[in-house]
Amino acid sequence: MSKMGAPRKEFDWNLLDSLCGANAAQDYVAERMIEKDRVTDPTIEVNKRTIASKMKFIERRIGERFGITYVEYRTKKLEGKRLKIFQKQFDVAMQGSVAMLIWLGKQYLGQTDVEKSEVKSLKDSITSIHEEINVLRLVKGGKIAN
Repeated sequence: MSKMGAPRKEFDWNLLDSLCGANAAQDYVAERMIEKDRVTDPTIEVNKRTIASKMKFIERRIGERFGITYVEYRTKKLEGKRLKIFQKQFDVAMQGSVAMLIWLGKQYLGQTDVEKSEVKSLKDSITSIHEEINVLRLVKGGKIAN
């Protein structure tokens, strides 16, 4: 027995993937898909109702094919891009970019910039140590009595 009803609507996975790769929100993706549909059917309106309907359609298709939500799908698409960006940053750093080395150190090694107050405190400590060394030299040289 064959199924009756409307034929299954086409779904543009390429458009979805490119927009997910750009970290697009689901309502934005829905609007772009509706705009694409308007090329063949100009009577389709872009409004809250059609956007909400298209968002459900997107969610349903992703769920059917992958068993995940739109947000999970978009996150997976972004992971590949993030990895490529990180690799490029790493390559640039290894080619001698000091700025990139510093940035990667902060991001992945927990390194931080030294604050001005820390620098002042460090300078004060060094000055104090120098003063103590000078006093010890004077004591050792017999110029100051114990």
